[in-house]
Amino acid sequence: MKKVVPVPIEIILLGRRHELVEGQDARGCEYGSTFSIYLFLHSSFLMRQPPQVAQAAEAVAPSLALSLYKTPVEEFHHRWTTVSLFLDALAAEDLPDAQQRAKLSDSNTRDNLAKLVKLLYAEEDALDRQVYVVEEYSIDARPCMEYLLEHNVLQNLCAKAALDSPCGLMVLVLIFLTDLLRESRINYPILPTRGVYRSVCELIQAAMVREVEDDMVQKCLLHCLHALWVKLKGDPVQTEFFFLRIYKPVPGDQPGNLVLSPSKISELVLFTGLLPHMYRDGKLGHKCREALVIAAGLHEPGLSRFILHMTPFCNYAVTGVIQAFDALPKAIGVKNEKTFRSVHPQAIVLELETLALRLRFCCTLAMVGTYQGVDTCITKDILTQFHTRFLQGPLLEALLDPSEAAARTGIHYTCIVLDLLVACGRSPDANPMLH
Repeated sequence: MKKVVPVPIEIILLGRRHELVEGQDARGCEYGSTFSIYLFLHSSFLMRQPPQVAQAAEAVAPSLALSLYKTPVEEFHHRWTTVSLFLDALAAEDLPDAQQRAKLSDSNTRDNLAKLVKLLYAEEDALDRQVYVVEEYSIDARPCMEYLLEHNVLQNLCAKAALDSPCGLMVLVLIFLTDLLRESRINYPILPTRGVYRSVCELIQAAMVREVEDDMVQKCLLHCLHALWVKLKGDPVQTEFFFLRIYKPVPGDQPGNLVLSPSKISELVLFTGLLPHMYRDGKLGHKCREALVIAAGLHEPGLSRFILHMTPFCNYAVTGVIQAFDALPKAIGVKNEKTFRSVHPQAIVLELETLALRLRFCCTLAMVGTYQGVDTCITKDILTQFHTRFLQGPLLEALLDPSEAAARTGIHYTCIVLDLLVACGRSPDANPMLH
């Protein structure tokens, strides 16, 4: 006798209770299993229904019995199908941004995306525990990863998120990407496969525009950029994929004449997106500087050349030190001639901490940016600007101030600067800033 199985709850929601013969789909074709029958009905039925139906199905999806999932890839497929259908349905509704954002927030989309990442983590952990050796970059033993790439999951998510459609999706996808790349939990090279890097760059560029007016987008963007650079640190060659504009010969022109290929994406946005936040306060600022240090320390010719010649990176780094120094009072411990008030050394603790943080950052850049390009390196550029723009600039001016109180204060600041530099490394060989 053939076994009869009921269709899960999404179909029952519409008041239509179906029964199918196991091993056949609704058309009588061989289909595999109870879960396969469910997936067929889930996707094909909901695609024909109004948006409200897809949203109702999405709402009950997490409560489905786990016994439906015979393999992790079946669960992966179900959760991605649920997310995709719900996003399409919500975007199709003519709702104000606030209502779209609220519906997306109340849905299970974030939980489903997080579960996709956990399934990929579990798949990777299972490979690590296997006795026999599995090739690190093989896709054969990674069915969930294969599904992710074959069905362009990342590309589809990034395309929707770049438009922030439905409203609020940009934040969720940035979180999803961050979790996917975090701590190098997944060894498979996702970014260069099937052009994923291009979709990621498009999302980053869109987020760089949106972050100006949305603090949450800014926060998630910086976390994502940090995770990207930590990932690239393990395989620096992958940075070459993010140079989206390449030099091509000019058609019909003299040999050797080159022109940049057109691209709507700015060059290396995963680096330039960090620059405005170089000296941001708090944990996000620390993550931003950590990512910049990773980038500066990678021995990749194209990356080093881009940082030195196409960005104001070294200029920004030294300018931050100068600004922190200029924020200090010109004289401490004596009364100001205009206000008749004196500044106690303990009153400038926060200002000195800011100066210390920025000096340590420049020291670290000088210590890691030693990769020698054709004509220079990050270390040399940092040292040159630090000496000419800071030591021979505001610091020397403070020491030569005609006011005795200001000159004494300048000496005090000089001692602090020297102590901070020595604290980063006492040996000139290890700490180029002491040269």
